[in-house]
Amino acid sequence: MFTQWVLKVSWEALLTPVTYLVVGFLKRREGVDVFDERTDFTPFRAKI
Repeated sequence: MFTQWVLKVSWEALLTPVTYLVVGFLKRREGVDVFDERTDFTPFRAKI
């Protein structure tokens, strides 16, 4: 069970850069990033 966990975690760690490249390519190709439009991920809501 531990060996399977190590293999899965290692595989995902190795493929993370590839995933980011593919996602970045697709977002640029589509030209629209609907999930990040008008979103603010800050935990602080201070209005001055």
